[in-house]
Amino acid sequence: MGRSHCASGSFVIMRDDELQTMSKTYNSSNQEKPIGEQDGVISEERLTYPIVYYPGFYGTFFAFRQTQESPLTLCSCFRVAIENYLSITLDYRISRGCLLDSRAFPIALVEDIMKQGILDPKELIRSLSFHHKLCHECNGITPTYRYCHHFYGSGFAQNY
Repeated sequence: MGRSHCASGSFVIMRDDELQTMSKTYNSSNQEKPIGEQDGVISEERLTYPIVYYPGFYGTFFAFRQTQESPLTLCSCFRVAIENYLSITLDYRISRGCLLDSRAFPIALVEDIMKQGILDPKELIRSLSFHHKLCHECNGITPTYRYCHHFYGSGFAQNY
């Protein structure tokens, strides 16, 4: 399977060798790797669950899949942070009709939760699939896409 990402509202499939070439080009020409700034950014990466769903612009939580058909899964290290997110934003989220926001979570996960109509935080946590050591941080690798432009964050902030 090739890598894919959202560009101008459509998906672009890239083979690993194309992405490696693109990565070398960015590094050799002193440019940075692309920013995961739009809803729908999906990438195949060297992780336990290799299909990575990026959150919206400046989002926090990534989702992962083993295959295109498998359910979206979150890293278990996200669980407490998601519980905190829900407790902090609960009133606002219920008024908007969904407990998750695509600015913090991948749009595919938000749409799944909206289809289920879950508005109870405890039910939401029970419905989410968590698995150990899925994320970039737990695996000690950097994401394929940057978090932000270099004007808005240090090298560390851009890549983690």
